[in-house]
Amino acid sequence: MALDPSPVSVLPIPIHDNFDIELRGTYGEFGVGGNVRPFFIQTSIPVGKLEMIKLVNEIPGTERWPIQDLFQRDVDEDRVVSEIIPHFEDVEKVKFFSPLTLTLMPVDGGKVLEHKMPRVVEGEITKDGFQWTTITRGDYYRIRLLVKDKQYAILEWNTANTRLVAIDGQHRLSTLKRLLAKDSESSVPDIQSWKIPVLIASFRAADEKTNPPSIVEVSRQLFTNINTEARTVNPSRQILLNDVRPNSIFAQELIQASHNNDLEHPQERNPAVLPLLFFDWRSNYDGHAEPKFSFEGLKTVTEIHEWSENYLLGKDGSDWNCLANVLDAAGLENEKLAHAITNCSIPLNLSHELRKFIREHLVPPIAYLLENFEPYKNYIDALRKFELDCYSKDKTHAIGHAFDELRYGRNFSLTIERPDIDRVLNEIKEKIPKLKREFIPDFFERAIGMRGVICAFGNLGKRCNSTYDQEYSKAFTRLINSIYADGWLDPTNCQGKGKFVKGIAIDDNSRIINFKHTAIHSALGNYISLLVSVYALSHENLFAWLIEDYELWRSQFDNYRRTVFREYKKVARIIVKDMEEFHFSGKQEIEREIERRARNATNQHVKEFKEELEKVSDYFSEICDYAELCEFIDG
Repeated sequence: MALDPSPVSVLPIPIHDNFDIELRGTYGEFGVGGNVRPFFIQTSIPVGKLEMIKLVNEIPGTERWPIQDLFQRDVDEDRVVSEIIPHFEDVEKVKFFSPLTLTLMPVDGGKVLEHKMPRVVEGEITKDGFQWTTITRGDYYRIRLLVKDKQYAILEWNTANTRLVAIDGQHRLSTLKRLLAKDSESSVPDIQSWKIPVLIASFRAADEKTNPPSIVEVSRQLFTNINTEARTVNPSRQILLNDVRPNSIFAQELIQASHNNDLEHPQERNPAVLPLLFFDWRSNYDGHAEPKFSFEGLKTVTEIHEWSENYLLGKDGSDWNCLANVLDAAGLENEKLAHAITNCSIPLNLSHELRKFIREHLVPPIAYLLENFEPYKNYIDALRKFELDCYSKDKTHAIGHAFDELRYGRNFSLTIERPDIDRVLNEIKEKIPKLKREFIPDFFERAIGMRGVICAFGNLGKRCNSTYDQEYSKAFTRLINSIYADGWLDPTNCQGKGKFVKGIAIDDNSRIINFKHTAIHSALGNYISLLVSVYALSHENLFAWLIEDYELWRSQFDNYRRTVFREYKKVARIIVKDMEEFHFSGKQEIEREIERRARNATNQHVKEFKEELEKVSDYFSEICDYAELCEFIDG
């Protein structure tokens, strides 16, 4: 739906007969920004005619939009029922709210939004005995302004090919429609007399030199601005809406790859691609409490964003953001884009190029790792098989609608009976958690497990060649699967190799520790990075550069020893404190005893760890000698 790239012209135009609805109000416009000049009509709509206003998900076909185009929140039914309806029903409460923000969007046969809009044309006509200046966009809509007083305006549009869509205010709109749908004994007796304030916004190009963003892009940004200044959009939605921050774009494109694949019929999808249900991408997490993970999603949008920010690309606009280096390593020479990334001021005309690069170069390696890491791969295969089995048994088509509702949100335009969909939804919601428990260990369903893997992937990837590519991803995935199969990442196996996670990711009481992003680098991420490095020694063609990177070996063992020592020191402090009144004369003696106990326990732990690593690769002992690791291993 590109806005017209041509300048506005003044032309005599004929009066159209196909504009079948009109609203009268006040006209206004804003200044130019991003080659876009917004204009609007402010008016009111009788509450009985609110049916003419649609939510985006009431228009068939919008479920196929790319995720960043879905600028509306899902309607929070709990908020509508528990907060907004009671407010309207309370006779003691003043009933007033700011205008609903709407826009006019084209449709094709009432079903699918078109991709382009004709350019705006200004003209003059005589109608009803008055001279009017007109702003017309094809046969979709027209604004008439009195020549003598251009503040007064009439908006007309064609309901056959144009829909009035809510950009903001969908919760208020949904509440009003629900109240109107009640029986004649309404709990708000005078509701039929209400007139609802609305602002109908549109946009036109300011010049012909550059192509402006599309109507959907502008509407999306307008929605973000409104909700950032009023009630903050939840962090997940902010990430999905942002077009100019690399880490947000990465999260969008990783999820979008799954979105694109799942739009295909189940039998035509690529079964290896991450299912959209892998991501909890429609969460209403508001940033003020712990994320409310959905039953089916494994990773939230904010978690994917944190991976990128903490382990892969670095913070947006920070001095250390490796994306510019990744661009150079990939041979994409674009000084303007590199500068914009560093300064976190990426204009829309460059963001499309950045999005394309991230989609083609950064998403595939991470997607490959997630799709082929053994526990996730097993779960994905089981989830795909479950869906296909459901389709083969379903005769009512309810199964397709149920899975789509989980993936994209509720579709209000369906004709199928709601109880049929709800019945199937309940069956799915019962089955998916069982699949997760069967195929994904608790350590990797929780945030800490994959944070460690992604951290190691990023650390070694940057060390390897300043970027991430498919060859590197395949090699890393091969090694991490061997490590997983050998039990190094199983903290429940305290008698086997899993005991070396103790002090790194679990404490002496088997509680998760060091799970925050700031701790992962020196704890679990470092541990996995070290294991991958050792396993790579057994494969001559994998990460050959590791052999002589003695600084890395020293750093990895130093981090491992320090982290383990810190945990043993906590345990020793508890033991010594219980003994102090009988055996120690002062604080210094207590601290010396704590240090002694922690050091001895750490020495034994690290010694056993080294012995197990030597079983993985005969060459590891030589690495220890060359890299002079004795002080880190023997204390």
